[in-house]
Amino acid sequence: MFFFLLSLIALAVAIGAVGACYYIGKAIIDDRKKNQKGDKYIVKFYINMVVKNKKEIIKDEIKKTIQGKKARRKTNFASKMATKMVHKAVSKEAFNEELVQEVAEALKDDFAEENIAAVGYVVYTQELYSVIGVDVKAVDVKGILCKELGLGSSLYDAIMGMVHKCFGKEFVEYALATQMLEIVTAEIVANVGPEIVSDLAEEGVDVDVVVKSAADQAPFFYALTKPDSEGKIEPITSWRMQAVHNGQWQGKTFKAPSK
Repeated sequence: MFFFLLSLIALAVAIGAVGACYYIGKAIIDDRKKNQKGDKYIVKFYINMVVKNKKEIIKDEIKKTIQGKKARRKTNFASKMATKMVHKAVSKEAFNEELVQEVAEALKDDFAEENIAAVGYVVYTQELYSVIGVDVKAVDVKGILCKELGLGSSLYDAIMGMVHKCFGKEFVEYALATQMLEIVTAEIVANVGPEIVSDLAEEGVDVDVVVKSAADQAPFFYALTKPDSEGKIEPITSWRMQAVHNGQWQGKTFKAPSK
């Protein structure tokens, strides 16, 4: 996932050649800490997800339930009851709420495998559209580098010990953490969506995902859920979400992309 992390140590050393950068960087970080006092995350982003094949899933579940009922009771009554129960159990809202909750809860373990401490939580649901917030709380620089570079813990410590002696431990760790955070953030935004789509596809659920940074989520969400001139909110479909994402949605009309 982080295939170009090999350059991080070299980058830290190169930056270290200019000592003034340390004091500037430290001042910026200290200022951020003052302004963000109380925050318990270092990066926040949002996963916007639309389920595309809910009807097909319902039909499949109805078929399975009916077949199971018929195997035990060969009556039309059993079939009708099974159909009614499944329709009730997998209404748009109930189906989506259960699915998005499972996705949000699974993110913690998924990120932990990449040496990233993060939590996911449900922010918003409307029929088959949902928003999951993700707070990245910590990035294990050593864990990521050892994994990607194939280094043992002792070898990593030995290498970093030499770098620390040359440029100072505090600055090197700051430089690595800063660059690592930027890389990790970019990789998350680029890869989380496709990974969720792939994982859910294996379970028979077809979804579309758009990932937004904290800064970009607000205008995106506003455009996506903005009522029309009649005060109605159009159903949020996959193509509409992509149209807003690509800047092609204009109220109730779709603007073709310019060539």
